[in-house]
Amino acid sequence: MSYYDIEGNLISPARAQELLADRAGRTIGDDRVGTAAGTFRVRTLHLVLDQADGGTVPLLFESTVRLSPPGADPGTGGEEVLSLHWSTRQQAEDAHAQLVRDITERQDLPSWAREGG
Repeated sequence: MSYYDIEGNLISPARAQELLADRAGRTIGDDRVGTAAGTFRVRTLHLVLDQADGGTVPLLFESTVRLSPPGADPGTGGEEVLSLHWSTRQQAEDAHAQLVRDITERQDLPSWAREGG
């Protein structure tokens, strides 16, 4: 297993455990967008552990989108409707901002996200 800090540098398992314990420090963004379909929660995190399954480029960040039905408390979870992975902090920050913008404008998931980027 390979562990990475938020800037993409290899780190020790001990340092990885410290980072994993600090969820707030690993959060790139956490936004909610209300629509007629319900509330979309867009959350992007640094995962610490490479998610690439042996790929040549580590995937260190994940953007998830959950949808809570109208009237439901969006803090209780909702259904995961999208999960995307990124290699760099910059990609994760840019994608998070784009997801929030596009969901706000379209009032739904953007087509690029549905197609996996």
